[in-house]
Order: sequence, then C-alpha cells, then structure tokens
Amino acid sequence: MTRFDDQVGGAAGVVHANSPPEPVNPAGRSDRTDRAPTTVSTLEHPDSGVKTAGGVESSWAARFAEGLTRISSAKVATPVCALGGFFAMTLDTFVLIPRRPFAWREFLLQCWFVARVSLLPTMLLAIPLDVLLIFTFNILIMDFGAADYSGTGAAWGTVTQVGPVVTVLVVSGAGATAMCADLGARTIREELDALRVMGVNPIQALVVPRVLAATVVATLLSSVVILVGLIGCFVFSVYVQHVTPGAFVASLTTITHAADLIVSWVKAAVFGLSAGLIACYKGISVGGGPAGVGIAVNETVVFTFVALFAINIVATAVGVKVTI
Repeated sequence: MTRFDDQVGGAAGVVHANSPPEPVNPAGRSDRTDRAPTTVSTLEHPDSGVKTAGGVESSWAARFAEGLTRISSAKVATPVCALGGFFAMTLDTFVLIPRRPFAWREFLLQCWFVARVSLLPTMLLAIPLDVLLIFTFNILIMDFGAADYSGTGAAWGTVTQVGPVVTVLVVSGAGATAMCADLGARTIREELDALRVMGVNPIQALVVPRVLAATVVATLLSSVVILVGLIGCFVFSVYVQHVTPGAFVASLTTITHAADLIVSWVKAAVFGLSAGLIACYKGISVGGGPAGVGIAVNETVVFTFVALFAINIVATAVGVKVTI
C-alpha cells in the first residue's frame, strides 16, 4: 500500500466525537429499510374475493378465467381443439375451392393415384359382399316361391348400401391414408411452412386438390362397384341358384329407381369428401416426427370409418324420406 492509501483508510476510520450514535435494534439486528416486508395472504369471505400480496382483490371472474386457461392447456381439451381445427380447415377448404389459381395438375395426379390404388380392391371387395347379399335374399324369397324377384334385393342392396359404402371403405383405407402420409411427411419436413413463407397457401395448393380428388373418385368408383356387383349377383343367381335370367333382369327396377341411384351418388360424394378432409387435416396437423406420421395414418383410418357409418345412417334416413 502507498502512503496515499494509508491516509484515505485512516480518514475513513475516524469517528467524529460530535456525531450521533447509530440506532441499535433491541433484538440485536439492524433495521434495514431495503428489505421487502413479509406479508401473509388472507382468505376472507368468498364473496369479497382474495387479497393478494399487493393488497389487490382477485375476483371470482379472474379465478374462473385462470381455471379456463388451465383446462384449455390440459390433455382433456386436446380433442376439442382438434375438432375446432378440423372445422376451421374445412371452412378454409370450402372458401378456397372456387378461387383461382386452381391446382389442376395436382388434382389430376391425385385423381389418378386414388383411382389406381382403389379400383381393384374395390371390385374384389364388392363382389363377395354382393354375392353374400343375394345368396341370403334368394334363400328367403325361394321359401315363399318368389324367386323371380331375386333381382329386386340385388338392385336395392347394391345401389343403396354396398356401392357407396364399399367404395369409401377402400378409398379411405388406401387413398386417404396415402394422402395423410404424404402431407404428414411434408409437414415434418417443414415444407408447408416454406410454402407460407413464399406466399403460397398450403390449403389451396395441397388440401383442395386432394379433397376434390377423393370426392370425384369416390363418386365414379361407386358407379363401377354398382355395375360389377349387379353382374356378380346375376351370375351367381342364374348359374348357382338357378334363377331365370329374364326374371332377374325384369325385377331389378321393381323398387329401385333413378332417385335411388342419385342418392347413392350423393352418399358416395359425401363419404369421399369426409374421407379427404379427415386425411388432409391429420396430415397437416401431425406432430412428433416420423412416429407421429404413423399415428396420424392410423387415426385417419379409424376416424374415417367412424364418420362413414355415422354419415351413412343420416344419409340413408334422408334418402328413404326422399325416394318414398
């Protein structure tokens, strides 16, 4: 230390005789003013609210809002948020369908892809179901001696139920899962975010063509399934159960008319639309990396089948009221 430092230190340690003494706390602790006061929250009457550390009362409305925030972030609210996101994407899709530019190339590619993977499985699934239907129906009517009306049950069952249902079962199991996997892979690679950065709406560029492709292909495949199913029923009834060919053909239009065929096409279109929307939503909302894509594909199949049967009940009831 230098002599200057010694002088400064000595001057700091000098206590003037006339200076007043420092106050001493009776408990032996110095009274510091910079220490935060210790407060205890008190719960008063429920109607008066809760007093916080700052003395501000927290009303029941604030506590209710905080509870809603906690519920919205909990796992219980996940299905509700997913349902809201699905309806929001559905509304965006319907709004963007008539707007330009329309992705014609993507639409045609998706139509060809869905038709290519769904055509053969649809026909292979439709023939056994139609044959089982006509076999059971023919056994019943032959007991009443009305084998000439075997075509009635074949036409009604194939047109109203087997055609649209089988079509969308295959479309949702083959085409919709492929759509979900494709969009899910694009999502985890952040391609959708890249499109948004470039000013391209991924709903208009990717979702709209896929939804319309699923709708169009489901409607067209329904007609193919109906035709193939009726041919299979005719061959089985004539060559196995020995029904008269002319009687079978004549009874096709006994209770099945053009209105039933139109209702069948509408049902197939609605089924395809719902399958495409579910697949696209699960694809663009996937999370969790590659494992999340697999989970989304499985959920697409389950949700599509559940929606199919729920829509089928409503559509069948409305169709019966319209055609009768």
